Amino acid sequence: MAWKDDETALVTGASSGIGAATVRLLAARGLKVHAVARRLDRLSELSACGDVTPHALDMRDRDALYEILGALDVDILVNSAGVGSQFDPFHELDPDKIDATLQTNVGGTVHAVRAVSPSMVGRGRGHIVNIGSIFGLHAISTAV
Repeated sequence: MAWKDDETALVTGASSGIGAATVRLLAARGLKVHAVARRLDRLSELSACGDVTPHALDMRDRDALYEILGALDVDILVNSAGVGSQFDPFHELDPDKIDATLQTNVGGTVHAVRAVSPSMVGRGRGHIVNIGSIFGLHAISTAV
């Protein structure tokens, strides 16, 4: 499907970094963009970029993901939400931080895809882009 046929996008992790840049790019190209992140104040700033609708949502809140994202008909989903746990050695990480990272980076991504895909399948169109981090390929060390 050609880019020109896409009208609506959904970007997770939209309050900073790659997510915010993606919102700006898609809005500049004339798409209606649903921007999802925990920090509503940062999302609201993106409204100046064009037709941007902010959604304050924690990617770990599975029920809210299905309620909010499942109600949207989007042509493009960009999963950019992600958290990391400082640069502590793995064997010293707090188990709660590990859970939060997995719930956001893996669970949130999978559930976002699941929430929007019925609409995409029903309409016979859609693009899904999942953005990951270098942490999946290279260990980060605090050793000097």
